[in-house]
Amino acid sequence: MMKHLIEQITDLLKQANTLAETLDNFELSTAELKVSCTDGTRLVIGDTLQNYSDGTTGDSSLSQLTPATASAADQLGTIKKNVWF
Repeated sequence: MMKHLIEQITDLLKQANTLAETLDNFELSTAELKVSCTDGTRLVIGDTLQNYSDGTTGDSSLSQLTPATASAADQLGTIKKNVWF
């Protein structure tokens, strides 16, 4: 399900970049979506379209999911205690 949604969003970003290609003197456009959840999970989806000097265009996409980090309270449990005596 998640993969399908990411593909749909990527397709929309590609369409946005295609609109940029219709502008005069088009060189480079980037469309990006960033989602941040309250648990710290982050999702970045992006698409870049570039016009090369020889008249060809290049397209690249990225999708990066960063999992949630442990809360500060949870991280305290990983501190090792030194016993001196």
